[in-house]
Amino acid sequence: MITDTQREQRRQHVGSSDSPAILGVSPYATAGDVYWSKLGVEKPWRKEYDAGNYFEAAVLDHADKMIGIPIAVRDETFISKGGILAANVDGMTTDGEPVEVKTVRFNSPVFDEWGDEGTDEIPRYVMVQAQHQLHCCDADTAYVVGLFSNFDTRTYVVKRHPTMIDMIVSRGEAFWRDHVEKRVPPPETASVEVLKRIPREPGKVASVPIELVRAACAARDDVKAASQKLEAAKAALIEAMGDGEIAESDGFRVSLALQSRKEYTVKPSEFRALNFRLKGNK
Repeated sequence: MITDTQREQRRQHVGSSDSPAILGVSPYATAGDVYWSKLGVEKPWRKEYDAGNYFEAAVLDHADKMIGIPIAVRDETFISKGGILAANVDGMTTDGEPVEVKTVRFNSPVFDEWGDEGTDEIPRYVMVQAQHQLHCCDADTAYVVGLFSNFDTRTYVVKRHPTMIDMIVSRGEAFWRDHVEKRVPPPETASVEVLKRIPREPGKVASVPIELVRAACAARDDVKAASQKLEAAKAALIEAMGDGEIAESDGFRVSLALQSRKEYTVKPSEFRALNFRLKGNK
């Protein structure tokens, strides 16, 4: 579990979870998110983060058996010689090798990037994290232990990659000096959920380029128009189907996947008529 003290400490360095976003390979954050996090503006904490931390701690209890080397250190921060990069490792073996624990959900956007146990076939963002940790811990081997949604556990072995580490260090240090220290946001825009948490001055009116306002309004109108067009198309199709549940035309087969469940305020038959998913294939 990350404490407030650790969170504040992480703001003082580029961490291993920051590097994938800075390099543009993170499926969960942008360089803009990292920038604002260093200024104290972070994504809202979610319950699944707590659950992940609990599971990771349990996996770490057995990781030494999976790796075959005792784990001597847990949840400790290592700062690189340059002082900008740092890594908070889940664990470290008695041989001085970092251990990273990951909980992997089947609906993860990078689930297919996890390969066979014993290899280094891991998602790119995890590889960058591991190389970042190897640099900060001055080690040659790192272990990544994955806990999958079906409680399958796999251990991956990552060797030091000097070229990748050089890129991580140079990009990380440049990000810190050019953006964090100078208080200049990077080109990569932060996520909306982060930007909405920036403290606002009550009543303050900001002058912004009209192009940004027009782009946002146009995108909003496009979404609204697309939603209305979809509803109209579905209505026309359903009406044409009459009381049929499946429609066929020119090689296409479309079905209304009717959903029903127990409801106290709506009869099951009525509920079925109100809820459906449109599925089609050729």
